[in-house]
Amino acid sequence: MTPPARERGFTLAEVLVALAIVAVIGGTLAQGVAQSAVARRQLRTREIALMVAQSALDRAVAGDPVSAGQDAGMDWQVVRAPAGAPDPLGTTGLETVRVTVAAPGGRPLVSLNTVRIRA
Repeated sequence: MTPPARERGFTLAEVLVALAIVAVIGGTLAQGVAQSAVARRQLRTREIALMVAQSALDRAVAGDPVSAGQDAGMDWQVVRAPAGAPDPLGTTGLETVRVTVAAPGGRPLVSLNTVRIRA
C-alpha cells in the first residue's frame, strides 16, 4: 500500500502563524493587565489623599490652628485667607480655607476649598 499523497495535519507554516497570533494576543492582554494595575494603584492613592484632605479640612473648619502636617504618608497644608467684603463692624467675616494634599515627592494630588464664617 502506498501512503496518500497528502496526509492530514497542519504544515509548519500554519503552526508558526498560529503561534505568532497567540503571542501577539498574549502580549496585548499582559499590557492591558499591567495598565489596569497601575490605574488601580493611582486611584487608591487619590482615594487616600481625598480622605486625608477631608480630615484636615474638617479640623481646620473646626478651628484647629495647625497649618501643615503629614498623615497616611502624605503631606497636607491648610491655607486660610479672608473672603468677600470686609465686615464693617470688624467682628466677623468670611474666610476661605484650602487644603492641599501632596504625595511625598511633592506632587499635589487633591485640593479642597470651603468658605466659613470667622468668629
